[in-house]
Amino acid sequence: MRKTLIATSALAFAGAVAAAPASAADKMSVGVGGYMEQWVGVTDISDSADKSRDGGISQWSDSEIFFKGKLESDSGLTFSVKVELEGNTTGDTIDESQLTMSGSFGQIVLGTEDHPAALMHYGNQDVGVGYCGDSGWTGVTGCARNTAIGLGTNGWIVGGDEQKIAYYTPRISGLQFGAAYIPDHTAEDKNALPNGNDNAGWSAGLNMQQNLGDASVAMSVGHYQVSQTMKAVDLRA
Repeated sequence: MRKTLIATSALAFAGAVAAAPASAADKMSVGVGGYMEQWVGVTDISDSADKSRDGGISQWSDSEIFFKGKLESDSGLTFSVKVELEGNTTGDTIDESQLTMSGSFGQIVLGTEDHPAALMHYGNQDVGVGYCGDSGWTGVTGCARNTAIGLGTNGWIVGGDEQKIAYYTPRISGLQFGAAYIPDHTAEDKNALPNGNDNAGWSAGLNMQQNLGDASVAMSVGHYQVSQTMKAVDLRA
């Protein structure tokens, strides 16, 4: 009965939306943007245990095209969408795809997007070949993002663009809080049936912005955690 009720409600909502006439104010504005980075570099790693990481000359690319849309309703709600198309990929053609609903209550974000601990972090900018994200170039594998455990100062730590449900509060007295629930942290860009959420995860972030005379101060803290559910054990004798 529960499944039938949910399906009926969804169909009724879709029908109501389709039947409503669209005015000029209801039309979504859409924009296109993107970026491209091209690198040429030389590395020299001495006495490497892995001879494939002895260094040399290489050329890397990182490019992306993104599509953004925004619609402001008469009720004061704003709906925005974002889809990012990878320019350099071996499997993940669409990087991120999300819907954001915002208003006086804050923001609700549904879809594939980075988690709050990363998005709300204030830290160093990724310029050129980054220490963690592009460590395949330099051979560095010791940062928290690659070991999937520990502390990191660049904000990304672990996690990525898995499907998630996120909420961000309005900024009050310089403070903003965000939290996200990740039904399955092992699957990225994947629609899957509910499976007990044994692979669930969550992320939370808190940051602050304050002006002190002619100077500004920003601080942030965040946490990302995934399920520690152990593998099934056969208890039969």
